[in-house]
Amino acid sequence: MTIPRHRREGEEPFRWEGVDVREYKPDDGGEPTFKDLSRQILFDDSNLDHQVRFFDIEPGGHTTLERHKHTHSVVVLGGHGQCLVGDFVFDLMPHDLIAVEQWEWHQFRAAPDDHLGFICIVNCNRDRPQLPNAPDLERLTRYPEIATFLGLTHPGD
Repeated sequence: MTIPRHRREGEEPFRWEGVDVREYKPDDGGEPTFKDLSRQILFDDSNLDHQVRFFDIEPGGHTTLERHKHTHSVVVLGGHGQCLVGDFVFDLMPHDLIAVEQWEWHQFRAAPDDHLGFICIVNCNRDRPQLPNAPDLERLTRYPEIATFLGLTHPGD
């Protein structure tokens, strides 16, 4: 098994030689569910059974609110922000570790004045994410902290 070596590219933080900076997700023509972020695949070897990806969220940007059967392991490398995992919102800073279990709603958001960069380790073979429907959002926004995080109205407000 050969594991490629990628050196940091110049002075640009979180860029590696030979690693393409990609769109977070392909544009499907619908309403965007994410904002201002990029994805890099650092390691993708079927012999490892997992993929190591780096996401860089621009200030004020966010990933898609989603859930799926596969788990994630996340390591924050730089910047600040917050994440929703299950029924909890966590503040994020460098070196934090986050585990996303099966079927947990999750979303990562950069602070308004800082980017958020993190490594995400997932299985090579994984299921497609599910987006929340109206009843899912209603359940999530019962929690004032989650409603605020998502920028939605809490039912009691």
